[in-house]
Amino acid sequence: MTIYIEDFLIQNSLINYCLIRLVYLTIKPNTKTFNMITASIVGSFFSVLSVLFLTHHIALNLTKIFCATTIILIAFKQNFKQFVFSFLLLFLYTFAFGGAITNLSTNSYSTYLGAIIVSKHSLEIITIFLILITYLFEGIVKHLKYKVKTNNYI
Repeated sequence: MTIYIEDFLIQNSLINYCLIRLVYLTIKPNTKTFNMITASIVGSFFSVLSVLFLTHHIALNLTKIFCATTIILIAFKQNFKQFVFSFLLLFLYTFAFGGAITNLSTNSYSTYLGAIIVSKHSLEIITIFLILITYLFEGIVKHLKYKVKTNNYI
């Protein structure tokens, strides 16, 4: 399967935006939409650089940590404690999205560079699915907020 760099950048930016938006919906930090979009684009460029130039797994993991740190710093204005919480939430949601993608795949196996996942669905369908999950989560958060205000969980 051939993946074009433009498609990868667009899809990765959309998924990064969904991840940043999930962090935003969870803790409501001080931010602007422009900052979240900029952070998602910067994160997708880190992904391209990682795929093209990094072959050692330790360097790849350090790059991912640096990328997540950069994304959080660009997207949100926070103190250190809020940054750590946002950082952990970003990785939590990333692993959840990874689990959803693995669930949609037909074949996955591990190599020394990481997991190789062969999917029966196109990357566009997976990206749309993850965007829908994000909006479903947003609807649940709004509903729970209403339940808290009315004190009506039953």
